[in-house]
Amino acid sequence: MNYASAHNIQRFEVTYLLENNIEIPLSLFRSTSLKHLSLEGKKYSSYRSIFGIKVLRATSTLELPALTTLCLRNATFCSDDNCVGLLSKCPNLKNLTLESCQTEGLSNFSISHPGLSDLTLDGGLKNVKVVNVVAPQLENLIIRCGYSIWKHVISAPALTSLDYKGYHPLHLSTECGFPSLKEVNICYSDPFVAHTKKCEDAHEIVQQLRSVEFLKLNLEFMELLFSSEELISRQPSPLVNLKNLTIYPLDLYERGLPKPSKVNSTEVKNYVLDSSPGATFKMTSREVCRLVPSIALIALGCKVNYGKH
Repeated sequence: MNYASAHNIQRFEVTYLLENNIEIPLSLFRSTSLKHLSLEGKKYSSYRSIFGIKVLRATSTLELPALTTLCLRNATFCSDDNCVGLLSKCPNLKNLTLESCQTEGLSNFSISHPGLSDLTLDGGLKNVKVVNVVAPQLENLIIRCGYSIWKHVISAPALTSLDYKGYHPLHLSTECGFPSLKEVNICYSDPFVAHTKKCEDAHEIVQQLRSVEFLKLNLEFMELLFSSEELISRQPSPLVNLKNLTIYPLDLYERGLPKPSKVNSTEVKNYVLDSSPGATFKMTSREVCRLVPSIALIALGCKVNYGKH
């Protein structure tokens, strides 16, 4: 590490294959030239790695004035001020990825940076209940939270793109709203029966999407949204700027007959197009997807753009 730093390295990717948990002093990474840093901790020859054993402890502060991209995988945050102190001396940071990370003794986790433009939270932050994001320049946000139930308090007035996938409705709250949000993809899957609170959560999410022009929602989210006729009738669609809506099924029920949808395209059209009559609309049923060859489904799952066939 010292040798690399002394020779003006710009990109550094490190994977630790360890038998025991250790603490990596971040003071080792001091460079005026480093622009891209990736740190990943793994358990070597251990079945326990399947369950996300964390081996990289992120303490102290990174002092990397030229750093623009930071990726941390399987890291444990144990600093009192969360990710805020870690990034305080990286003034040029633009892209941040946290994958399969956790915290020690913290239920709230904060990410704050004035120049951050791209943020990815992948795999959940174990033990965390609330994620606070303060990023006035943030444009792209990706969240993959699995079974974790988070509440996201996001201050990002410049946000233009939101991509969410999880087993629970996205708990999203903000003080400034999202006036610049244009593209949204929300994929929700819950193996349990929907209840009233989750239905209200789905309606709360939709209320945040007033400025969205291109929207993708999975069929399971729409079924949750339409599970309360009272809420649908009482709250008209807020999607007044919508140009394109794509609805696709997540659960394809490969074994046996596909589960029939609880909503139909006419209901969705009446709800959405009432506020955006000029929007284009595409909705794919589970029955149609069942007829698509498996290899094509894999391709569709990578980048969804479902039509009627």
